[in-house]
Amino acid sequence: MTPYHAPVLVLSALLDLARAGRRANAASLGLRARLSLAQVADSLAHLEARGLVDARGCRLTLGGLAVATSLAAQAARVGDLARVA
Repeated sequence: MTPYHAPVLVLSALLDLARAGRRANAASLGLRARLSLAQVADSLAHLEARGLVDARGCRLTLGGLAVATSLAAQAARVGDLARVA
């Protein structure tokens, strides 16, 4: 896994938890994204520096929500294409 994968996994985990109506914390993000707590903390700091998450609250910003939703839609399209092929 490259260093850029972990933040994307954390964004996805935050979106999944938000859609399920569950509050996120470092442990729940780590479990959902299959990352260590250190990787989660680094990813949250990386994403917060870009304005995509509130690291202290473990939640997406409006911009982060837009990015995470867009990534999820792209992943769904790729999955649909793979099933057709």
